[in-house]
Amino acid sequence: MSGGGARGIGHVGVLKALTENGIHPHYISGASMGSVVGAFYASGKTPEQMMDLFRHVRILKIFHLRAPMLGLSEMTFLRKILLKTLGKIQFEDLEKPFSLSVANLQTGEYEIIDSGDLIEAIVASSSIPLIFKPVIMNGMPYVDGGLINNLPVEPLEKKAKVIIGVSVVQRGVIDEPFDSFGEIATRCFALYNFQNIKPRLEKCDLVIEPLNKQKFHLFDFKNAEKIYQCGYEATLKLMPEILRVLGSQPESYLDVSQNRILNDGR
Repeated sequence: MSGGGARGIGHVGVLKALTENGIHPHYISGASMGSVVGAFYASGKTPEQMMDLFRHVRILKIFHLRAPMLGLSEMTFLRKILLKTLGKIQFEDLEKPFSLSVANLQTGEYEIIDSGDLIEAIVASSSIPLIFKPVIMNGMPYVDGGLINNLPVEPLEKKAKVIIGVSVVQRGVIDEPFDSFGEIATRCFALYNFQNIKPRLEKCDLVIEPLNKQKFHLFDFKNAEKIYQCGYEATLKLMPEILRVLGSQPESYLDVSQNRILNDGR
């Protein structure tokens, strides 16, 4: 599950549609907001429980946003929400195997984390550069995993027979004008971000892009319900194809040439 700020709530809608159709992923991997939703799912939370949380948590409380000249923001409230929802938990305590990507500012490389302190790893994976302070783990500074690896498929390649990638990054042609700073920032972030997603899409057997042409911006949590519905409805629309591909998989991986890109635009 990719990152994408508030757009990541679309993952919850995708999971809802998959669950309703008897599809229950065994292994989960995510970046940034995808790591938040992924961790909730791996802990046993239902899509309904996740949406109850997203409907009632205020974005300003989560991020304590401040003007850049006053310094980078903390993510104290996000930690509190995660601790309240998940508890002081380790990766090993989750119901399903889960991994996430983080970016190491010191080395300039992404890292995959799948053990140890879950909460700090999620906060690190969600710390958007230049807005939030890096998270120090083992003496090293880490930021948003989406900076370098926004669709961490690597941990799944040797585990899963079928890999479903869900990208909530906007990359389709947008016909409408960009009328706000949020829309422009989201578009620029998405265009840059997609470059590290693109080669990883080719490693997935199925790719769902429910928000491909939607203009929801990174902090558009007020539209959580609409974003959720986009994920849900787009996945339901594609369900016949998803079930067909899942039902015809051999015991080994699909060749890359059999990759299928599924989104709401084609």
